Amino acid sequence: METDRRPLLAETACLAVLVKGLLRVASLRSILGFSRRIFPSPAPSPARVAPDPEALCRDVQAALRLIPLRVSCLERSLILHAILGRRKIPSSIKIGLKKDPPRGSLLAAHAWVEAGGKALLDEDGIRDSFHATLSP
Repeated sequence: METDRRPLLAETACLAVLVKGLLRVASLRSILGFSRRIFPSPAPSPARVAPDPEALCRDVQAALRLIPLRVSCLERSLILHAILGRRKIPSSIKIGLKKDPPRGSLLAAHAWVEAGGKALLDEDGIRDSFHATLSP
């Protein structure tokens, strides 16, 4: 990660700790609202160019690899969604379900973010095997 990405690393790390704690005690909708209040959007700047959501996603994933926390797909999605929202980039969280054949009739779930018609946080097209059922 480049040195000019340190603020994003700090933001990502703070959100990771916050999201992990909040998921234990609050609803998904509450967490989405809270993250925007605690990390308000930066003041607009005429020199600021809106970042590419895919590049921002790669940077957030790189930042998450540097912090000593294990982060689930839902937690990654909440973190990226909050970071995109702070930068005024519209996005939505998708949660998909599928039967988990190795476990019989149990369900498996996966979360990802969509922005600009593209799926983000979708390693190896894994979301294609899930039926998107929730979009909080």
